[in-house]
Parts: sequence; structure tokens; C-alpha cells
Amino acid sequence: MALLLALAFAGLGYRLVDLQVVRHEELSVKAQQNTQREFVLEPHRGDILDARGNLLATSVFVKTVCVDPVLLANRRPEVARAIAPLLQVTESELQLDGAALYPALHRLEERGLIDAEWGVSENNRKAKFYALTAQGRAALRTQADGWQQYVKLVARIMNAAEQRA
Repeated sequence: MALLLALAFAGLGYRLVDLQVVRHEELSVKAQQNTQREFVLEPHRGDILDARGNLLATSVFVKTVCVDPVLLANRRPEVARAIAPLLQVTESELQLDGAALYPALHRLEERGLIDAEWGVSENNRKAKFYALTAQGRAALRTQADGWQQYVKLVARIMNAAEQRA
């Protein structure tokens, strides 16, 4: 009986070593294939039409590229040269010399819509702080008013379409 028990444990031990050590790589690949799949779903939303069939909105393909400037280091011009033709833009349009936010803030500052001031942040780092100017507040109000008019127009169109349906 003890011999039979010893043989059973020896068989289990052999199987354990076979699975965990000898065939580890093969079984790991098989497990990956069984548990991970990649699906490419191409979403396409339909066009939005009014009650008369006029096109109000449609889906448009947009290319998005995200780059970490820290990882690029001094290779920014080289990367810009490589990806500009793929995106069908010029190298200068890629704005790889900084995040898109900062050039936009700089343009707003040049137009007098915001003021910028250097200071120290909460984590004790040098930082630039931005604030709206009076001219900037007026431009914001104008933009907000325009947006409100747009929202009201869309609501009227939607209400008219619902009433006809």
C-alpha cells in the first residue's frame, strides 16, 4: 500500500515538473491565446437627418496621435519628419516643440485675452499661472452667448422634428 501511495505521489510530482518547468513556455503561450483576443471594431454612426431628410450631422474620421515630449528628447525634428507625411501635414503643424495647450495659451496671451504670471505651485515647483483679462472675459461671454444661441436653434429643430413625427 505504501509503495502504491509513493508511486502515485511520484507520478504527480513528475506531472507537476513537466507542466510547470519543462512545458512552461508552450503552455504560457497557449494560455495567452485562450484568454486574450484582439478585436478591431470599426464604429460608424449613422447620419443625423432632420424631418425633411436634410443632413444635420455625420461621422467624420479623425486622426489622433499622442506623443510624450519627454520620451522624444532631442529627436523631435526626426519624428516630425517621419510622421508628417503619414498624417498628411507639414512638420511645423505637428507642434512637437511642446504640448498643444501651451502654444494655444501663448496665442491667447498675445491676443490680450489672458495674463500669465510665474509663481510657485502647491508642490513647490516653478509654474506659470494664467488668468482671464477683462477682454478675455468679454470674448468668453460672446462665445458663450453664441453657444447658447446654437443650443436653442438645435432644440427648436429637434422640437419641430418631434412635432411632425
